[in-house]
Parts: sequence; C-alpha cells; structure tokens
Amino acid sequence: MKKIFVLIAFLIAVTPLTANSVGNSSNSEPEYQIRFGWMKQREDGSYYVYKETRTIALLLKETGFRWGYTIHSRNLFFTTSSIDYGPSEAQLKPGDDPELDRKNQLITMGPTRVYDGQYWRWTANDPEDPLGHQKIEIYINGKLYQTIHFTIVKPDALTAEN
Repeated sequence: MKKIFVLIAFLIAVTPLTANSVGNSSNSEPEYQIRFGWMKQREDGSYYVYKETRTIALLLKETGFRWGYTIHSRNLFFTTSSIDYGPSEAQLKPGDDPELDRKNQLITMGPTRVYDGQYWRWTANDPEDPLGHQKIEIYINGKLYQTIHFTIVKPDALTAEN
C-alpha cells in the first residue's frame, strides 16, 4: 500500500513538469502558419501552395492556374476572413459604399469557421483583373493576423528567379 501511495505522489509531482516541457516545445512554432503563392489541387479536392512567392502571373483561370494562401494551425477551431485590396490600395472598410468597393477592387471574404486546423483559399484570374501591387489582410478570430503584399504581373514579365 505504501508503494502505491509513493507512486501516486511521484506521478502528481512529475506531471506538471512534463506538461510544461511539452507545452514549451510546441510554443516555438507560430500558432498559425500562413503560406502564400502558386497553388495546386490535391486529389481530395483541397489546395496547397507548391511555390511560395509574392509575384503572381496574370494567367487566366482557363489555364488551370491558381494562387492564394493556406493556414495551418495546431488549434483545430478558428475563424478566418480576409480583405483584398486592388492596386489602388483602397482603405475602405467592410460595409462602405459597394460602388466604391467595386471601383477600388475591394473584396471581402468570410468569416469562415474552420474545424480541422486547415484552411485554403485559392483565386483564379480573369482578363479584366488589374496588374500591380496588391495586398490581402488575413484575419483570424476577428483580429488582423497578417498582411500579405504581392504583385500581379503579365506572364511574360516572370523571370527564372520568380
């Protein structure tokens, strides 16, 4: 009986130390990992970033070209939304005049609830899409998490290093 009591006391004393050391090792990774660039579709229908880049070719959706971002999290449950700003770098907020939104290429997405710790958003280009510097603000759980600045270029403007 005394051996069982000693074993239980040892386990109670050691468990918090073990939990803290495991918790500290997982904290070295960011809570949410965002990758942005060129995307491909997997057989299961999900998308992944196969080339991280901030230079996006204006290849039309008919070519099958997709670009966008993924979010991977150790938290299974979160919400995400985004605001895309066209080349005008419009500073409109959701709910502003929709006519101004269209003129400034402002696009809002979400919020979307995520239940498995993984989210992807792909985009395809249309002929009328603008070239130039653009940005996407990514919100997680209602707070701005990351802003991605990128450039849409003509396909022939890409070099071997892009």
